[in-house]
Amino acid sequence: FTQAVEKFQRANQIKQDDPGTLNNGGNTLSDLAKIKQDENLFIQACEKYQRANELRPDSPGTFNNWGNSLANLAALRQDESLFVQAIEKYERANQRRENHPGTFNNWGNALTNLAKLMQDEDLFRQAVEKFERANTLSPDDPDTFQNWGNALTNLAKLKQDEDLFKLAIEKFEHANQLTQNRSSALEE
Repeated sequence: FTQAVEKFQRANQIKQDDPGTLNNGGNTLSDLAKIKQDENLFIQACEKYQRANELRPDSPGTFNNWGNSLANLAALRQDESLFVQAIEKYERANQRRENHPGTFNNWGNALTNLAKLMQDEDLFRQAVEKFERANTLSPDDPDTFQNWGNALTNLAKLKQDEDLFKLAIEKFEHANQLTQNRSSALEE
């Protein structure tokens, strides 16, 4: 990853105002930041996305990636305001490219993490709504069901609600079945 970051930095020196290069550089920094759990790398990634957005303000991918970096930084710092900023980026991504399942999935994850931090039932319900929307758009994505199950599990813990635990288990079982189906299809 370190070599990839160096290559993107060199490419960025050559093409300083290329939003695609900035976005990809931000992605690489964000990936490295996740591995190293390094706040400064997340901040550098966000700076790349901000510059990419200045150059190409209507790119939903940039907003989605920016939201992911902010959400990861928020989780690392346990910072409510960063989660809110991440959620705002997902909203903006959706405004520019409506109904992208990945955006709704990421948005739901940020809401889940903020809800856990704040112990807020309403935020958990908002997260569940985002996963429902992602599932409507892409019903065969096991990640959506996995994330949906996580949100329901955390809501069930908060409310001490056995029915929500059962619903979460159903989501996890469905995610597992979808994953097995994909594995079988790849083996054929």
